[in-house]
Amino acid sequence: MSGQPAPSWPDWLDPPLASLRARRARLPHALLIHGTPGIGKSWLARAFAADLLCENTSDEAGGDLAACGHCPGCRWFAGGAHPDFRRILPEALDPDHIPERGRKPSREIRIDALRALGEFLTHTGHRAGWRVVIIEPADAMNVYAANALLKSLEEPGQRTLLMLVSSHPDRIVPTIRSRCQALRVSPPNVDQARAWLGTQVQAHAHAIDRALSAAGAPLHALELVEPAADAAHQAVLAAIAGLPDTGMTAVVDAIVGVSDVDWVNLLQRWVNDLARVKAGSDARYFPQHRDRLERLAGRMPWQALIAQHDRLLEARAWRDHPLNPRLVCEGILLRYRDAFIA
Repeated sequence: MSGQPAPSWPDWLDPPLASLRARRARLPHALLIHGTPGIGKSWLARAFAADLLCENTSDEAGGDLAACGHCPGCRWFAGGAHPDFRRILPEALDPDHIPERGRKPSREIRIDALRALGEFLTHTGHRAGWRVVIIEPADAMNVYAANALLKSLEEPGQRTLLMLVSSHPDRIVPTIRSRCQALRVSPPNVDQARAWLGTQVQAHAHAIDRALSAAGAPLHALELVEPAADAAHQAVLAAIAGLPDTGMTAVVDAIVGVSDVDWVNLLQRWVNDLARVKAGSDARYFPQHRDRLERLAGRMPWQALIAQHDRLLEARAWRDHPLNPRLVCEGILLRYRDAFIA
């Protein structure tokens, strides 16, 4: 979305933000903000961080709850330079990360980041207010980073809030989950998502509906509405839909040639629709391919469908392995193709 204005605030995040503001005077040391991918959990965490770091808001009941946007704290936060705020991301998702030559940026949150967090929390705040930390996605912490975080969760200090953001809270170790208060963010209904997308882009209603159906969430759909992104997505989808009848070389060529499409996630949704159609339900993500899904569903046994679902969950890690991308793609798709009955 280069050159486009920043998306506007989604109204379905108003209730959870109001809930956080109402609890401001009795906040825990750690929150686990979770929900389905693509609904704005990160926006919610950052909005509440801005509220806490604003120097014109109050912890007292009846005081100002929303960030003013004008005080020094708000200006520093907006500029990414507030001294009492930290945001911890995997290297691959951090826009400020400078990659090392010959090493692919990690998609894990490593222990070094949590060690630095420990040092940050041992010092008093610079502005005599709140210290706020966002860790996202929290389920990306490897075991060593998770163990380091436990120490910070046990003694975080006064007026300190750690917000862990995750679409997969079950992947976070139980010892960390038990030390956080959970806040589940509900996804918008279809009408809310459609209305919000309509305010963000100039596109026909059918294009918005197709993007929303394929992406499964409004923030992901926002990317697909753009013509170039939609064309790339449709090319990868057509390649996947062609299996097992299309030659593997042509399918891999189509997928590897479009590097910015999350093809593993797309294949997961395709398999999900295969299972739904096989069970007699409607396709959720790709209703326009109902006929193709019905023909394929009859050629894949239930046991093989279940195995594909489990293998694709594991495949997300292999997708980003520093191996030859083509070999990784071939390996995943060969297992999918071979699950069909001739």
